[in-house]
Amino acid sequence: MRTILLFSLSLFFGLDISAQNYTTQHKIETIVAQRCIYLNGGARASMGGKSRVTIPVYLPKNTVRWYYSFSTSPGESGTDNLNLLLQLSSIVVAPAGITRTALSNVQIPTGSASIDVYLMNQANADAFLQKVDNNGGTFYYNRDGSVFNTRQALVPVNANLNNPLYLGLKNPSTMDGINITIEVVAETAEEVYQDEWVSESMDKVFEDCINSFSLSDAVHKQICNCFKDKIIAAYTPSSFSMLSNSDLNKLYSDYIKSCAEQSGQSSVLQKDKRIRELDELIKGQTITKDYVDQEKSLLELLTLGVDNYRVYNSLAYCQLCLKKYDEAKKSLTIGLGKNPTDLFLLGNLGDYYLLTNQYDQAIQIFLQYKNEKLEDKRRFKEAVASDLKEFERLGLSNDDFIKVRKELRIN
Repeated sequence: MRTILLFSLSLFFGLDISAQNYTTQHKIETIVAQRCIYLNGGARASMGGKSRVTIPVYLPKNTVRWYYSFSTSPGESGTDNLNLLLQLSSIVVAPAGITRTALSNVQIPTGSASIDVYLMNQANADAFLQKVDNNGGTFYYNRDGSVFNTRQALVPVNANLNNPLYLGLKNPSTMDGINITIEVVAETAEEVYQDEWVSESMDKVFEDCINSFSLSDAVHKQICNCFKDKIIAAYTPSSFSMLSNSDLNKLYSDYIKSCAEQSGQSSVLQKDKRIRELDELIKGQTITKDYVDQEKSLLELLTLGVDNYRVYNSLAYCQLCLKKYDEAKKSLTIGLGKNPTDLFLLGNLGDYYLLTNQYDQAIQIFLQYKNEKLEDKRRFKEAVASDLKEFERLGLSNDDFIKVRKELRIN
């Protein structure tokens, strides 16, 4: 059975650098700039002023967490600056963002009076301002983001309710007024492209180089490591992706040649050129069925180091057609040692038994694999039928051919 191809050579250079290098960039953005709010005590608020206030919070879409900090002081005197934006911006690290350990280092001015802070949606914020809870009513709030009876705090919030959110600030004291300094920021995360080589793309450069050769040994790997280093040193991924196909092919060819010369391995390129020539020649000889010259071409491939199982299979088939049965058996033995399950090799082994009058061994193989699919989409027994016709054309048939056709139900 003829193998559909001997080996694969990549004649077109190209690199898919779809493995882009993205990094997560965390930033701290101001949502509510630091502001001071004075709240009366509850009793005094009934005579003017207010003991409650809400602050709307509009979060960016790419918010991963947000924070508010506050501190308090009695009366209408102010507190020190919170500097929440500056402090968090100094500790945010990509890709992890702000860690708990880093958060513990944020400094909040010490407060002197307690407040309650509720995280709510708009409907409950309205109920909060209307003080429905003082008249037997209820408003609802999110526990994640709410604090009570607290003088100062830094509050991280994971809850993402629908925008806008509201922070409801309440002075729980009946008589004493309180001054509150508060600031709200959001931690956002964005995927940012880094125009740098990543390991997956660098490996692909190396693989493209290796695949351009018919062999892959230590010498070829040395050349391709040099080639990869040259590409990475000369181009960023974005500039590399802008190269045209013609420029890309010339670049690959020039760099591979340069690396071969630097390592003193220029002969590798000449050998590879000859292997390519033989590859094309063998394809033509398969079409013209020139088995004599094809055997010579295949043997030359072996001397050049191309000794994969497909070469041995093609060589064995040629030798069967030339009635070189001992040589064919040797080629089949080596090929099966490299790939004992290859259906082409097994088919040619069956052909060998058939042509050397060992019918029982031949039919056992033919029957075992008769319905298997080959790489070229044919069924195994269809390939056997094709072989029988070719052997008959060459005058190699014997009485067992009729028995094989009957057993396999082929023409």
